[in-house]
Amino acid sequence: MMSSFLATHREELLDRCAQKVSERPMREATTVQVRNGIPLFLAQLQRTLEAEEQRKPLESLRISGPPGGDSCSSPRWG
Repeated sequence: MMSSFLATHREELLDRCAQKVSERPMREATTVQVRNGIPLFLAQLQRTLEAEEQRKPLESLRISGPPGGDSCSSPRWG
């Protein structure tokens, strides 16, 4: 399952994501954004995938918000 993959390879994924962020042209992220944002994103993704794997679509929606990134929604990030 994808959530297990994320859990198993978390540190490597954090390192690789931070490297990719540092290589983005004209979109420099601050150290705080990289240190906090990437782990937050991976944790949210893992929880969303776990909810989907357990066939809990409403929980998944509460965690990540609706498809398309509707700015009116407020995903649960904690």
